[in-house]
Amino acid sequence: MLRGLYESAGALKALQQAQTLVTDNIANDKTPGYRAERPVFASFLPITLTESTSGQVVGSYALGVDSTAIARSPAPPALTVTGQALDVAPAPTTWIAVRTLHGLQYTQNGQLAVNPQGILTTASGHPVESVGGGSIVAGPAAGIAIGANGTVTQNGRAVGRMRLVTIALGQRMTSTGPDLWLPGKGAVVTRGGQLTPGALLGSNVNLANQAAWLIQIASGFQANAETANTQVTTFTDLLQNGLTP
Repeated sequence: MLRGLYESAGALKALQQAQTLVTDNIANDKTPGYRAERPVFASFLPITLTESTSGQVVGSYALGVDSTAIARSPAPPALTVTGQALDVAPAPTTWIAVRTLHGLQYTQNGQLAVNPQGILTTASGHPVESVGGGSIVAGPAAGIAIGANGTVTQNGRAVGRMRLVTIALGQRMTSTGPDLWLPGKGAVVTRGGQLTPGALLGSNVNLANQAAWLIQIASGFQANAETANTQVTTFTDLLQNGLTP
């Protein structure tokens, strides 16, 4: 009895996590470089079942389901040509290194800017890391150009080069914000990458798919909530009648 209640509660928790990811995906539909996320579900606390007299293994039983990881959607994003000198679109496996309060992180949002100190930053204000470490002091936005290999020039004079890395598709990444990521355990990060100047990567969020997924999550949530309520009612009835579940 308690096992059934535990299973339903675990499913409700996993579905709630999935709902959070879907709402984040929808909210970031227009965020350049955003990658839709989806939870990876797996059995929780599997138990090996054995025959009581012989000890022979007869199968396994899991106590529930849990969200064990977050996967990025492999769907290719759209490329939008903007013609803006501070816009760059990373190749699908290229990431731009940026400096945050929590250390070096990576983004594919190439909508860049120059802050009042003349430092090249992301649109959210994180300084773009140079290949030699530190920020790139680009000067006034007028006259800046960014090459396909990340070289930044000001009126034709090189002022720095963006730190680009390559992380193959399918490598595990951990999201730390709408457009910031960290390589997951075991992910291979290599130096270098390729940019398309004057363009931006769109998000790869498919709103129709996300809406359908929300409906599936809602249906699953309702079914498991009803199951949990039934378990609680049955458990209460047994106790009131002096029976042990």
